[in-house]
Amino acid sequence: MPDPLFDHFQPEGTPVTPLPASEVRRRGDRMRRRNTTLAAVGSAAAAVLLIAVPMAVVSRDGDSGAVIDPAGTPSAVDPTGPVSTAWVQQIPRDFPLTSGMPDGTSAPGPFEPQIVGPCGNDGWTPAGSVDEASVIWTDQVEASLQRALALYPDAEAAAAAIDEVRSQVAECVTPRGNRDAIEAVAVTSDLGEDSFAFVNRWYSGGDLTGEGHFQQLVRVGNAVLFANGNFGSAGDQAVIDQTADLFRTRTAYTVSAMCVFAADPCDEVPPAAPESSIDGVDLLIGYPDDAGTTSDADGAGASSTLDLCGRTAFDPGNAIHVREANYQGEAEDTRGRTLAEFGSVAEAEAMMEQAAALLADCPEERSASGAAVFTPVDLALGQQALSWTTRYSSDELDGGFDTGLTVHQLVRVGSVVLVAMEYGEGGGSDETIASFIEQMTADTAAVVDQLS
Repeated sequence: MPDPLFDHFQPEGTPVTPLPASEVRRRGDRMRRRNTTLAAVGSAAAAVLLIAVPMAVVSRDGDSGAVIDPAGTPSAVDPTGPVSTAWVQQIPRDFPLTSGMPDGTSAPGPFEPQIVGPCGNDGWTPAGSVDEASVIWTDQVEASLQRALALYPDAEAAAAAIDEVRSQVAECVTPRGNRDAIEAVAVTSDLGEDSFAFVNRWYSGGDLTGEGHFQQLVRVGNAVLFANGNFGSAGDQAVIDQTADLFRTRTAYTVSAMCVFAADPCDEVPPAAPESSIDGVDLLIGYPDDAGTTSDADGAGASSTLDLCGRTAFDPGNAIHVREANYQGEAEDTRGRTLAEFGSVAEAEAMMEQAAALLADCPEERSASGAAVFTPVDLALGQQALSWTTRYSSDELDGGFDTGLTVHQLVRVGSVVLVAMEYGEGGGSDETIASFIEQMTADTAAVVDQLS
């Protein structure tokens, strides 16, 4: 069911009600005629299009400085083109709709909107399609991702479905005053034969809440792929850019497989994406024999979320595959490893950089009885590495440290990040600390070697 959390937000602009198919097609034809006219008079005229909600956007070459018309560019489908195309009317059973989505993604049944459309209006639905399929993933707390694929009678009907969403975004206005509202902001998208993307941003009392929903539509032939998900810090353009890149990367294989729906289709769905590169990695190497077995996480909400000074340094929630190993000894001996495969090298690098920035900004974390002190440690493993010790001081020790010692090691190889943690009584002296780190590093290296 749609998330009731946002029921009280007031849509901006003119409410959009579902249109009959004939009207959708008429409006799509009208928008295409407008685009043809603009192309004829040249780029100078096109540059003066009304910009209702300016913003920086992600361009094809990664430059985020461009400003675009929130309505985007209407779909380019020639209604006078070939009429004899035998458009596919059924989704192949092996179509890779879930490619790039986290483990635990499920197909609950017919499509149900999980989020609202542009500025609170209806948005995209598979109405008018001849076949559809949908999948969803959620961490059971607040994060969610959804995809749907719809086949229409022909390419013109599919294009009109995207144009309808463009129209809804164009009719939205910038929120004003001290009230709750939803703002829709267009984002550049260049996937498939035609695509359109936008972000809904929530206002409470006139201020951005940081809550955002990204929505992407891609058309190939008579098929439309709809992908959406929520994210935080939606007031930050860099975060919007990163989210757009994330969706582009994660839907890339699914979009490529949509060639089966083109006017000149490929013969079959392209070969499946490679299996996870972390499936065969032995995460228990170096652990005691009774450490147990490696557990497969759901791809988010794993126990390996790592905080420093109350902020998240590492979170596998955006990884596409996550595996974990844990060991609890009888005395002071706790160990854990998490292996997270992200959708791209850039995502993995960003996670490492986030952890490094927080460590640099958080030398210690104080409590009522003392402090946890974080000290960086050199680590030369993989393509990118970060390590630190955590030692514990208390007022009872007059600012000195007890013997407890925790060591964290983060190592990146390609799009995979390994997080290793060990706690024990190795903090008694510089010599015991060095010995503890040396043994842990050797064990971590044995895992990293399997990733090379």
